Amino acid sequence: MSGRAGESGEGAGSSLEALRGEIDSIDTAIHELIMKRASLQDRVAAAKAREGAPAGYMRPGREAQILRRIAAAHRGPYPLDVVMRVWRELISAGLGVQRPFRVEVLGEEGSLELWDLARAHFGGGVGMRLAHGGQSGLLLHLAAEPGTVGIVPAPHPQGDDRPWWAALVSDDPGRPRVIARLPFFREADAGGRGGFALCAIPLDPSGADTSLVVVRGPESGTPARLTEMAAAAGIEGETLSMAREPGGARSLLLACPGFLDPADPRLAEARAHGLLGLHLIGAYADPILYRR
Repeated sequence: MSGRAGESGEGAGSSLEALRGEIDSIDTAIHELIMKRASLQDRVAAAKAREGAPAGYMRPGREAQILRRIAAAHRGPYPLDVVMRVWRELISAGLGVQRPFRVEVLGEEGSLELWDLARAHFGGGVGMRLAHGGQSGLLLHLAAEPGTVGIVPAPHPQGDDRPWWAALVSDDPGRPRVIARLPFFREADAGGRGGFALCAIPLDPSGADTSLVVVRGPESGTPARLTEMAAAAGIEGETLSMAREPGGARSLLLACPGFLDPADPRLAEARAHGLLGLHLIGAYADPILYRR
């Protein structure tokens, strides 16, 4: 290596003042790149308008691809979760410029944890409030306003009396769906129940996804039997929760590896295998797991 230490800001003998000046220059460059990124997002919105695509709606799959690329390139002493939060802020801020949106958190037990998860995922600039009207009010609001995101707790493994996931079973194309699992990035050994984000937007594959399917069967069907019947129809996955419907039918929530298209013919094979229905209620990008 040519040159003496101290002649460059990269040298081991650089003065404190020189190092601070170099940091200032980097900060300026970062800010300029952020502004350039923002201008490109404006052009993306214009391109969507020209092509007839809805402007400003979230693309959870695209967002996951961005974050995975950043995570794969990450190196150095900065914690990965800090870097991920920076990009989540950039993504959410850019989306909000195109089309402002709001987040509503289901205000039940554990809502403080859900609030923190939502804030970490959607950023500090997004308007948030506790959902009014409980679960039913939240779902009605999400169906009426596609730009609103609802945050709900992860289903209880032992089942819930009034599970939100069962309420998503509908043939209405404008119904809310699961679009994300929170947190999207977390320590591999971290505990916590976590949550899901709901929104009435089209599903968006990321390339590494999990689909959520509600399996509805007769009253006599045990969870194990319903799982077997779904597998016979070609739908297999991990059971996340179960419920008994008011009319006596039983339901299971399955997390199925991969991205299921809503038009997947296997979903129409339910009755041929003795089931009352197989219903896709959403899909989410598989979270990034990391170790400190």
